[in-house]
Amino acid sequence: MTDFTPIFIVVLFTVIAFVSAMKHGVVKLLSSGCAATLALGIVWAGFRFLPELASEHMDIELTWKAVAGVSAGIAIVVYFVALLIFGFFFKAFFNPDGWFHRLADGIPGGIISLFPSAVVAVFLFTCVRIAGTLQELNYAASLSQDGISESDRRVPPYPFSADWRNGIEDVPMLASLLDPIDPFSKRRNRNAAAMVIMGQSAPFRSHLLSQPETAELADEQEWFALRRDKSIKKALEKHDRVGLVLDPNLRDVASKSEFARDLRTLKLKRVLTGFAKSLEPKTTPTPE
Repeated sequence: MTDFTPIFIVVLFTVIAFVSAMKHGVVKLLSSGCAATLALGIVWAGFRFLPELASEHMDIELTWKAVAGVSAGIAIVVYFVALLIFGFFFKAFFNPDGWFHRLADGIPGGIISLFPSAVVAVFLFTCVRIAGTLQELNYAASLSQDGISESDRRVPPYPFSADWRNGIEDVPMLASLLDPIDPFSKRRNRNAAAMVIMGQSAPFRSHLLSQPETAELADEQEWFALRRDKSIKKALEKHDRVGLVLDPNLRDVASKSEFARDLRTLKLKRVLTGFAKSLEPKTTPTPE
């Protein structure tokens, strides 16, 4: 069962923003939405282009932490500068003497407020996806520990943050819309990372081979080759889930036509909870 809490929060925010724009005007909301759009674009561009530019033109290999820090720093500056600029122009556009004054509040203002609400939704959904993916990969790693099948420890439950993410992605077309702009939680990349993590455990790999939805994927030799890769091996040893998902070699494998569709459509929760259930001690009926 998935949890639709983030969807509810976004709907609630949209309604509040709509009513606020009707009563108090849309200028502040619209200025914030446009500035936030630019800031999010900076972060996306940083993850997309900064490592390659630094490598080609400066001969520097940037870690994901450096990319995140630089991108976030630039995005914050851009947000506040853009907020001032957009605020100035939108006040001029929507002032009582402006052509667009009739759109500044009331029903038209409420409709315009749907744009900044959509920006907030994208930001919130992206944050939830990142948190859910991190916790899901940590959960996969915990189930892949040596000796887990012989351990008497209680198997932890599937993380609620991943259920929130799954609730977002259960909305038709929403995952496909978020994948291109999400710097971390693209489905094929995160599931490829999970395959690498789960393949470290012989019992887990046997479970994957026994399941129709993962049998073909788990049998591919690419996962063995990736685990031998120096950067991926380092990420696994350091429990660096972000570095693993963003590794260029892993993303290259995940994008191959023979893997991409299966990785994109793989429902990892069923795989993880199925293996976790198989680890539960079998109870024998008490003779009467």
